[in-house]
Amino acid sequence: MKADNAQLVPAYAYNPLLINVVYIRDKEADKGTTTGYGQSARGSCGPSGIYRFGTRKELFDFQAKLTGEKVVLDITSVRTVKLCKANTWVNYQFSSARLQIWHEVEVRSKGSHSDVASFVTAGTALSGPLRERLVANASRLLLYLGRSGEYITLFITDDLEVKTDGPTLVKLKPRKGPTPFSRKVSRWQWVKAKHVKPPQGVESAAFDIHGKVVEVDVGSEYESYKTFEIEFENPPNHHPANH
Repeated sequence: MKADNAQLVPAYAYNPLLINVVYIRDKEADKGTTTGYGQSARGSCGPSGIYRFGTRKELFDFQAKLTGEKVVLDITSVRTVKLCKANTWVNYQFSSARLQIWHEVEVRSKGSHSDVASFVTAGTALSGPLRERLVANASRLLLYLGRSGEYITLFITDDLEVKTDGPTLVKLKPRKGPTPFSRKVSRWQWVKAKHVKPPQGVESAAFDIHGKVVEVDVGSEYESYKTFEIEFENPPNHHPANH
């Protein structure tokens, strides 16, 4: 498998029955019709490696090595996620989404690794040029939308401000003015987020693990939302820490 084609599928985040399970797949092989996790009607687009870990910490350590970003918060289920795109009146609501916040593991400078690197799995080798792995110097919010196999992501930068409405409701909004920690006003009129859906014939959306730069600046693939609200089961500061 070429490194450019390698993807990580966080199966555990979509299906609560797949506890601490992730798998590696080749996105160029994912062209057939899937019939379930690890299966393919064509027989060639299933996972190249399936991994189940004994603890969540082991899982997140493994995931961080491949993505360059570590999970600093993991809430297995939030009550609802409510979204409304800019210039529309259509509200989307998702229940029982899994929420994570990621942060960079480290910033690796050029020359800190070999030009060619390989990650060897059980019967699978991911190899090829490993580009400079840089991730955004900012936190990233991930919302996994259950068995739909979709996720929503956005960067938590000083373009955003987080407002609470009662003990369990959090609203993300573009920053309208300076705060004690930021003199910046948002570059965007709306909240910018990316809704990632699996390609046709593929069960779950995945993360590329080819080592390319992850940019904070959002492009056309990030959509504008005038409503971005998350309602928790409990007040956010009452959620248990990861173990």
